[in-house]
Amino acid sequence: MNLPFSLRHQFLHKGYAVVPNVMPRSVSQAIRAAAVEATQLRAPAFAELPTLDTVLRESSAAANPQEAAVRSYHEKRRALLRVYRAWRQQRRRNLRVVQSFLQGRRREDLTGEDLWQLSERLAETARTLSPERVTASRADREAAVRAAIDEYRCNAWMTSPELKRTLFEDTDLRARLAQVAEEVGGVEKAVVFADAPFLREAYGNPVYYHCTAPQIGTQTNVPMKRGGVPAVTLLLLTFTPSDLCMRPHVLEHSHPFVRQQYGAEVHPATLHTPFLPMEAHVPNMLQHFCFDGRVAGAALADPALVEGAVVVIDPHVFMAFDANLTNRAEVIYRLHLVNEDAVPDLQAPSWIRGWHGLPSDISFATPSIFPPLYTARTTCSQ
Repeated sequence: MNLPFSLRHQFLHKGYAVVPNVMPRSVSQAIRAAAVEATQLRAPAFAELPTLDTVLRESSAAANPQEAAVRSYHEKRRALLRVYRAWRQQRRRNLRVVQSFLQGRRREDLTGEDLWQLSERLAETARTLSPERVTASRADREAAVRAAIDEYRCNAWMTSPELKRTLFEDTDLRARLAQVAEEVGGVEKAVVFADAPFLREAYGNPVYYHCTAPQIGTQTNVPMKRGGVPAVTLLLLTFTPSDLCMRPHVLEHSHPFVRQQYGAEVHPATLHTPFLPMEAHVPNMLQHFCFDGRVAGAALADPALVEGAVVVIDPHVFMAFDANLTNRAEVIYRLHLVNEDAVPDLQAPSWIRGWHGLPSDISFATPSIFPPLYTARTTCSQ
């Protein structure tokens, strides 16, 4: 697949680029059917409906800044407790190794050779508990994974064998997505951090302006040491957007402001809000960032914006979608891709924050949790 350099230029200038004819119709239809089924089966997580209790509770929270501050404090406290528990577990493991090695001897009696052997044992224990081993789990094997992906409404592929097979067993599709991520988005060695589908039933509500940087568990605005960017978002179009069916809108030129302010003036933790009914929290994202007159909303009217295309999105650009005014359910299916060598970050309210307490427990080089795309491109080139 030959990609013109103009797509890369458009991505850098506007924060997005539309790549046509990436997926055949059969593949896009298979992804659509599997994604709709997967999200409908997990409807309580992916399509919450408002109740009188939730509306009153969230309305009072929005009107009471002190309650919002208390919630933020408790969220930070829970994160610190997870870090503390992980540290205590690691300390207890090391103590057991030391006690088994001493066998009643005093530590002061150890010779230099003994200390060397003890350090070797501790290193071996650390290797057996490496991130590749710790994170080699599945949603159906570890309750913490399922709880995290339900809380952050992501990773539908983990609970849908059909969606997983369609996305990751098609070598040609994986190679195309890796090429798009690298040549247009600038992400080398791309692996899937998470998918983030928006389910919209027939005559469903719109998706308000938001950026995807907080959903990605790495510092998206810090360049990689060897060049390139650490993350990008791909929107896989399984339908043709129109005025009646979720046409995308963007805030033109918003990504430079978000990239500059995110993490410096706007802390990622402040963007963590429990998912409210019908994404009512999403407009609050705009209140945290400052823009000037150059930023303006516009609907995407690119003729290449049809089924089978892929929209490459900068994680810092604000995007929205119209309502689904058709008589069938649709899913806005997005893949968050990260560089395999990127450093995990638990400050951002991504799903790995609800799963682990220490960044050292997470490695993006874990195929069972973060499926690699770039390996398929290498296979196809051979």
